[in-house]
Amino acid sequence: MFGSGQLTRTQESEHAYKAQVSDAYCNAAQMAIFYGEKARASVFGKRAYILKVICVGDDREDVQDIKRFMDDPTSHKDFGSLRERNSFGDTAPKDLDKNEFEKWLWLR
Repeated sequence: MFGSGQLTRTQESEHAYKAQVSDAYCNAAQMAIFYGEKARASVFGKRAYILKVICVGDDREDVQDIKRFMDDPTSHKDFGSLRERNSFGDTAPKDLDKNEFEKWLWLR
């Protein structure tokens, strides 16, 4: 059984992990935005948004920015700035199982 101090440390550690993963998803979404990959930017943005809301709530400006770019990555001023519009498509594939979807998402 956990003591209250140990439980608090465990919760803090889990919170820090979620914040780090959210930051990683934000970075991935930004790269997808820069390369004009709308579908990937939306998926990474959604994952980042969900974790940010868990960690800090949904009323902060940075969280609202993530939501806006998740909903419409093309609204970002740097959308497609690193490469011409590509052929990856604007929507995420719906017919893939979880493993295949992750392969698509991470370009494996």
